Amino acid sequence: MNTNLSVEHKIDLILNYIFTFEVSDVKKQQHCHVLAIFEVMDMVEKYQLFYAVQKHLPLRAGFLFASENYQGKIETLLEVIDAIQLKKN
Repeated sequence: MNTNLSVEHKIDLILNYIFTFEVSDVKKQQHCHVLAIFEVMDMVEKYQLFYAVQKHLPLRAGFLFASENYQGKIETLLEVIDAIQLKKN
C-alpha cells in the first residue's frame, strides 16, 4: 500500500468508494485499500474527510453526521465501508 499519497488523494479515494456506483467486483478490489488508507490517516486528515463526507450528504443526514463526535464519525464511516463490502457478497 502506498502511504505517501496526498491528503486530497486519500480523501478522493474514500469519497469515490463511498459515494459512487461501481460494479461490485471493482468495489471488492478497492475495499482493503480504502480501509487501509482510512486507518493510517491522522486526526487532521480525518477531520478533512469528515467535512468532505458531510458536504456529500443530504441536509438532514449531514446534520446527523455533524452531530457525531470524532469517534462516532470514525465508527460511522467504518460501518459504511464495511456495509459496502458486505452488500456485494
